[in-house]
Amino acid sequence: MARLAKKEAISSSDELWLDNEANIIDKERILEALESASDYEHRVARLMMTLLLAKLKHS
Repeated sequence: MARLAKKEAISSSDELWLDNEANIIDKERILEALESASDYEHRVARLMMTLLLAKLKHS
């Protein structure tokens, strides 16, 4: 993590780990949105659109 803070390169295995097992943000966002949703289908669609746009932005 210190290397990321310094904007230094990390290994491909570290990058893979950060993109998968270490990345719980998306899971937490989904659970929070579902727990607070009054209109489940609408909130899921909106959340998926937000996540898709964020992914495209970072591509």
